Amino acid sequence: MWSRTWCFNKTLLRKNLTRFWPLWVMASFLAALPPIMMAVELMRYRGTTSMNALYVTEGYYSVLTYLIPPVLLVYAVVCAMAVWNYLYGARSVSMMHAMPIRREGLLATGFLSGMAMMLIPYGVTGVLCVLVSLVTGAFSLEALLVTVLAVLGESFFYFATATFAAFLTGNLFAMPAIYLVLHFLEVILDSLFSMLAQGFLTGVAGS
Repeated sequence: MWSRTWCFNKTLLRKNLTRFWPLWVMASFLAALPPIMMAVELMRYRGTTSMNALYVTEGYYSVLTYLIPPVLLVYAVVCAMAVWNYLYGARSVSMMHAMPIRREGLLATGFLSGMAMMLIPYGVTGVLCVLVSLVTGAFSLEALLVTVLAVLGESFFYFATATFAAFLTGNLFAMPAIYLVLHFLEVILDSLFSMLAQGFLTGVAGS
């Protein structure tokens, strides 16, 4: 009997989403708070000259600069720990690898599961922000597209790094440590080289 294997499994994806639903549901609830605050702010200053699409664009870009990176830094490693936690137990690994799914399928499905859990809260935020900006007449398509692309890119980068740390380590508690080291290694090395340069080179300041 002819059979074939796929590099993606819908059942496993659905199981991951339903198994860890408290994580992304709570994140979606928290993600709905900023649009509500924005709606209150827009309604308070509605009719003034400062409340227009440029004001909303500035708000989007400020959130992308100061809020989204630290939030994604933490949320990505939490989602990765949830999706890849089976790798740290011999019995769970044997059970997952006994399923009629290729290793590529487990990787692709797990990665897509984590990305879905990361993007669902941002989807909630995006839909609410669009509705609020449309109702108040402060909608900006360019700002929306830039924000969506930035969130997608940063989410992929952070979760890919967390996945790499998950496969690099063999311990659930070592994974976040390696993940943070990977992200802050450049800052640490820059500080060390700057301190060394100040001690050996004349006229080199820390700034």
